[in-house]
Amino acid sequence: MRRFPLIALVLAPLAFANPADASVSIAVSFEKLVENTRVVGVFTPLEQKSVWEDNRIVTYTRCRSEEIVAGSLKVGDETWVATLGGRVGDVASTVDGEASLKIGRPTFLFLHDDIAPKDVKAVAGIYIVTARAQGQYRIELDQKKARHLLPASALGALLAPKPIVGPLSPTTLANKVRLAQDAIATKTIEEAANEIRVVWKQTHGDH
Repeated sequence: MRRFPLIALVLAPLAFANPADASVSIAVSFEKLVENTRVVGVFTPLEQKSVWEDNRIVTYTRCRSEEIVAGSLKVGDETWVATLGGRVGDVASTVDGEASLKIGRPTFLFLHDDIAPKDVKAVAGIYIVTARAQGQYRIELDQKKARHLLPASALGALLAPKPIVGPLSPTTLANKVRLAQDAIATKTIEEAANEIRVVWKQTHGDH
């Protein structure tokens, strides 16, 4: 199954972990986050359904796109987003480091494609949050009502990416790699959108 291809083996043992257990992830670069994403924008969760899949709970959230920064979706389109964790009957599962979507609360998401499950075949497609909680940002208003992006509350601990072997010195490399959190966090949606579109054109062309 292609769903959650990069994290299935790592997260399966954590699906029933105590919520207090911390998640540790490798910090993703801003360029890689954009490159591995198929659509970016503001989405409002409308409906959720949690099911058992491969001995873990997966929650499917129907979201409406409010603003699209890049990608093929349009404003007003609805799609399903799959995340690990949720509640089925009396069993609840919390996965630290996973994106957390709340009904009625707009959130800024980087999404990539996934395969639709059997019980929602009518839906055009299923998306997964790119790089887990690193691909989700909370939207907060400042005193002037400007919308700023803040890291997801369930982000967990981030480790610096492994240094790239090559002629670059560690100092030069540090200056060249922009982590997603450094490039986006605390910026307004408009500021972040401008940054994203520049990298999007470099990695996706005009699509």
